[in-house]
Amino acid sequence: MDTGAFSEDRYFDVFVEYAKASPEHILILITVHYRGPESAILHLLPTFWFRNTWSGNENRSRPQLRQLQPLGQRSVLQASHSEIGERFILFEALPPLIFTENETNMERICNTYNTCPYVKDAFHNYVIHGRTDAVNPQKIGTKAAAYYQLTVPAGKCQTVRLELADVLSASPIGGLHPGPHNGLFHLAWKSAKPADFHFPTAPAATIIYLLSGRLENQKPKPDLGRD
Repeated sequence: MDTGAFSEDRYFDVFVEYAKASPEHILILITVHYRGPESAILHLLPTFWFRNTWSGNENRSRPQLRQLQPLGQRSVLQASHSEIGERFILFEALPPLIFTENETNMERICNTYNTCPYVKDAFHNYVIHGRTDAVNPQKIGTKAAAYYQLTVPAGKCQTVRLELADVLSASPIGGLHPGPHNGLFHLAWKSAKPADFHFPTAPAATIIYLLSGRLENQKPKPDLGRD
């Protein structure tokens, strides 16, 4: 069945690229291309959350994500965990941060009550349905996202840069640039050598990263089921 999803090239290509400047310093470059004939808006939500290991386990403490004061032109998210300590996620261009808990929406799934008012599908309700009560106004939780609203010109691209590190750096996100071919990038620290870069290792307790988005200015498509 032709849903018309690619009519007139009205679609986005989103590339996410990673590099490690040190074992605990991960650079993330998101490049959004719009292929359509006029500009369009993409709601882009780079999302971080803790894997839920605490529900039903009294011996597991609940980790926390919380918003800190901006650092220059970057929004700052602090991740605190009893096993891996603290990490910091920095988002360029000061996007607003939204928060919820990585808890199943039992009201929707099982038709029973939720023990927590903020559940894992809160960002859907916030962005799609405009429910500001779905996210935690205290700016804390176990799941958080930066909310970018990007206007991408026809046939052009926009980039967003993030960092995940064990310490905060006062210097702005730098040295991470779109490359000349297929969104490849290079790291422009003059002192960097190939041996200075490291392959990632997975800690025992993982902070998980997800990229999600919503397109505006798109022609209606057939209803193929629930959200």
